[in-house]
Amino acid sequence: MEQGLVAFLVNENGFNHDRVVKATEKIKAAKDKGSQGRMESFFKPVINTSEPLKRKDAAGKATKVPPTKKSKTGAKKK
Repeated sequence: MEQGLVAFLVNENGFNHDRVVKATEKIKAAKDKGSQGRMESFFKPVINTSEPLKRKDAAGKATKVPPTKKSKTGAKKK
């Protein structure tokens, strides 16, 4: 397989032989390593020992009623 790839790239398409061989070696080494781990395995959950922040009670706030728009009933300017 490797020899056919090198022959195709070097002889038929004009690639540099040394670069093709080196690239195939890198691909072989990467194939043996396995896949990349998930981010969840890197980041561990942290236990927070301090007191949690409490939010202000939303019911205690007075709700604002937006002002109603008044229509302009003035005379039109000419």
